[in-house]
Amino acid sequence: MLSEARQDHLIQQVRTAGGIRTAEAAAQFGVSVMTIWRDLEVLEKKGIVRRVHGGARPAPPEGAPEPAFSSKALWMPPERVTLSRYAAQRFGRPGVSLTLEGGSTVVGVLSHLQAEGLTILTNSIEVLRAAPTGCNVLGSGGEYRSVSGTFVGEQALSFFQTHRADFCLLSATGFDQDAGLTDPTPAEIAVKKAMQKGSGSTVLLLDSLKFGQRSVCRLLEPSDIDILVTNESAPEWGLKIFRQAGCRIELV
Repeated sequence: MLSEARQDHLIQQVRTAGGIRTAEAAAQFGVSVMTIWRDLEVLEKKGIVRRVHGGARPAPPEGAPEPAFSSKALWMPPERVTLSRYAAQRFGRPGVSLTLEGGSTVVGVLSHLQAEGLTILTNSIEVLRAAPTGCNVLGSGGEYRSVSGTFVGEQALSFFQTHRADFCLLSATGFDQDAGLTDPTPAEIAVKKAMQKGSGSTVLLLDSLKFGQRSVCRLLEPSDIDILVTNESAPEWGLKIFRQAGCRIELV
């Protein structure tokens, strides 16, 4: 297959599935991973895709708004599912209280919870919907953002300033050597910071595809994170930064 035809197929797959993995695409087309990577490099220069660790996602238009939760949840790569499952088993113990924000990886934790008697604090409609029977669930209320399905503003901030949890499970849009941990929306970041300050331990669920990615606004410092849960394929440069900040790293 000529490179142009292969690239057309890659574009279609990225747009349909929300992302692709280079290894899977290489096997599909019977070419090397480096060949697919070069194809993606061409498409990235054209502004069609954005390369990430291990694959590619659709490139947002210049100045594009924050993506809706539904679009982020559409493509759940194995790395992200693995983190959600591990976090449910690791932190979802009977009698434990968890603060959960509205990122797709964190929301995915709920589908793997088996313990009853959990208390869940959240600002996310998706968490409220997905919380298993037998959990005590408290919602913050506040100003509703339909794009993310979360509550922000003074009421949400006050809720997390006055309610404490054993663990706070957070995610981020990306982690870059220069920009650090980033997210797209200041209002969401303010609530996440309140969640972090009001919890015994802060757990960051950051899949390996997000290393080397960045968004608009700085979220938290690596030193604000107590436990980083990420994939074994996460790059060493990123793990080193978190280790130097005193963060415990759990690879899954």
